Amino acid sequence: MRLPMIVASMLLALAACKPVDPGADTPMPVDAQAAAGNAPAKQDAAVPAAKMQPAVLDIGHETFPTCNIEAIDDQHFSGSAIAAKPDGEFTLTGYLLDAETRTIPGQLRLRLVSFADPQAWEAPIDGRVDRPGLPEYLHLGAWALRSGFVQKVSLSGLAPGRYRLEVSVVQGDKARICDQGRELAITP
Repeated sequence: MRLPMIVASMLLALAACKPVDPGADTPMPVDAQAAAGNAPAKQDAAVPAAKMQPAVLDIGHETFPTCNIEAIDDQHFSGSAIAAKPDGEFTLTGYLLDAETRTIPGQLRLRLVSFADPQAWEAPIDGRVDRPGLPEYLHLGAWALRSGFVQKVSLSGLAPGRYRLEVSVVQGDKARICDQGRELAITP
């Protein structure tokens, strides 16, 4: 009697997962990540945190259509800012790929843009990771496997306040960003 209930539950869970058009900037739902075997990888705790440095405020806003800034310290974004402490550290996870050119862009940078002051900060994202369920879930080839990123970040020197999170990539003479309205609230 218990087996039919389990099977029914699994079918309902699979029916709730909707494929994402690789050209859309819709993030993969958290429950779909688990169903696709696509949980973000962890960064080694021994890796030092990247320190945020002052950056150019306006880099343009041409966006990447296939990306997601998923979580801070395993806390997934759900429409509200994720809180962090001043001088604290966090680990950022997500993915970014260029479905049009079928490439995984290099030289990613995390950007924090203050809502209170016209200022921005950046840090390199050095940790690229495999995302085993993502190519299949987004209906892409194996080329998209290493599209994940994970980066430990230090907030040392940043003032309390609200910040928009972006991931940027400079390609040639232009910058493109992943900006999904993600917010970080540095709280005292």
